[in-house]
Amino acid sequence: MTVDERGVRALASLVRRYQAAKQAYLALYLDSTLRSEELDGEEHRWEEEDEGKVFSYYRGTLDLAGDAFSRLLGKRLLPPPPIETCGIPPFEKEEGYEDFLIGVSETGAEIRHTSDPDQLANYFGANPDSPHYLTPVYFRREVLSKYYADSDRFSVEDGYLRCTGLWGLRLDNDQAGHIMVFLGDLGRDIPREEAQYWRSFNIPPPEEGPSETLVRRAFGGQFAEPKSIDLRFPRAYLKTSEAWGETFGWPLYRPLHDDDKHVLGKLHIPVTESAAEFDEQILYLAKLLADSINEESIATAIGKGEAGERSLSKLERFLTHEGMEDARALLKPFADVQGLRSRGAAHRKGSSFDISSVLGDLDRRAGFEKLLGEAVEVLDALRVFAQQKQ
Repeated sequence: MTVDERGVRALASLVRRYQAAKQAYLALYLDSTLRSEELDGEEHRWEEEDEGKVFSYYRGTLDLAGDAFSRLLGKRLLPPPPIETCGIPPFEKEEGYEDFLIGVSETGAEIRHTSDPDQLANYFGANPDSPHYLTPVYFRREVLSKYYADSDRFSVEDGYLRCTGLWGLRLDNDQAGHIMVFLGDLGRDIPREEAQYWRSFNIPPPEEGPSETLVRRAFGGQFAEPKSIDLRFPRAYLKTSEAWGETFGWPLYRPLHDDDKHVLGKLHIPVTESAAEFDEQILYLAKLLADSINEESIATAIGKGEAGERSLSKLERFLTHEGMEDARALLKPFADVQGLRSRGAAHRKGSSFDISSVLGDLDRRAGFEKLLGEAVEVLDALRVFAQQKQ
């Protein structure tokens, strides 16, 4: 819909759907008056009335000014379309379902099947000759890139993808090489346009199958911690900061600004080997591990340090003050992340820039996974340290 000085313009299809839902008539009115020297002053009038519409026309001369004018009046009533055309429950238009690759035959032919839940087998005897609702469907991890990039609308969580206020999809994102979703969920839980997007990343079932986490949760009814380090990181980060609050009276990390709250949700192991994605994730990780350290509370607790003292140095000084031996060695993974951010991700890379000094022979994806793993180990150690001080 658009609103400007000329009026309000709306899509006729949406107006008609609103009529159908409300079962209300739409009245259109016309009132057009023209005053012009080009009109002759001869009086003329006519009326036309038909089913649902009335028109009246008059042309003549104004008595006072003697100028010729014309006026056209009209009214038309549009009855509401059938309520079945409104497109809202329970009258949604049947949009159809995407089919997905669920296997490969002995001869190498692809096996595909619709994701329509009503055409799938279940545990109650429906469609016994069809694939089960819980048939695993696999996708390349790149399928999640779209959702990581738009954190205002989407959030990728442990075992769940959420489109804020609209839909949610259960998934298995605890395997390094792929994403898995049940066939019936693809038909039931996401709009068809999303299903079409997912279909473009569909791959044959891999040898490793679903993650142990998914199997324990979905079929064993057990609570299971994820194994993927990027799914474990947010919990370790928040638990450590909370433990410090309970022991020292202030959280290790300051709350994120409203404009930075997306950072924790967007942090993930890169899905590609691109330098751009690696740099972006390094920036996020450094913002969380170093930039958010509660420097003010540290200074209150042990006093200000030397001018220009950086956040990690302040934390090291606090840990030493509280009796931790070799705090610098413990915080080295945080310093590595900060160094990668300072020397490469946040500034122009110089000729001496070399990520192998931190990542060794690992590629960017595996290297970032290693950095996250080391960061979680440090966070866990800091949490335990705080708990032991209580």
